[in-house]
Amino acid sequence: SFSTHFLVWRALKFRAYGRDGQIRTFLGLALVMTLVIGGVLHKNGVNESPLHALRLAGFEVVSVISSTGYGIDDFSLWPLALPVTMIFSSFIGGCAGSTAGGMKVIRFVVLAKQVGVHVRRLIHPKAISPIKVEDRVVLDTAIEGIWGFFTVYVAVFAVFMVALMFDGMDQVTAFSAVATGLNNLGPGLGDVAGNFVTVSSESKFIMVLAMLLGRLEIFTVLVLLTPAFWRT
Repeated sequence: SFSTHFLVWRALKFRAYGRDGQIRTFLGLALVMTLVIGGVLHKNGVNESPLHALRLAGFEVVSVISSTGYGIDDFSLWPLALPVTMIFSSFIGGCAGSTAGGMKVIRFVVLAKQVGVHVRRLIHPKAISPIKVEDRVVLDTAIEGIWGFFTVYVAVFAVFMVALMFDGMDQVTAFSAVATGLNNLGPGLGDVAGNFVTVSSESKFIMVLAMLLGRLEIFTVLVLLTPAFWRT
């Protein structure tokens, strides 16, 4: 998050990174995925050296989850469920307030906390359990906004994926193509593992829309398309 970078730069206190729960979650996810994927690569004989496997996994995980797009290996050729795992990690993305794509870590943190609150309320119906992030209560309007974003994201994803499949793409290629577009990732799976040269003009237009929605965020584009916005 650039806001955290600013705090560190202004006060020269690097402890601000450790105090930010969003950053801790982001780094924790990247570390766990690196260790797991590196271990699977080594166990399946992709890399004989454990350190080499961790280096490949670390670089690819950070590149994907931060939507940087660089690569030192083709993860679409990795064994078992690793390619799909990499694509799913792009949905999480980076921190809010950064240039990373995806749905942002903080949204998943809030949603996870809300699930925990609902489970506690089923056990203790009269309990008052506000959702807190960094010791601050999250307003109901903010939670509604997150759920609204998540709902619209899933709906847009489904529409774009079906549209690509109607244009002749297989399920894996269509899924990863929409994921890489909305999450601003870069590489995908199937026919778009390397590039989008073989994609038809119609599908490329759909991908252009997906990339715009992903980079500008869906609600921003929807607001711009609303006539009431231009009348204010």
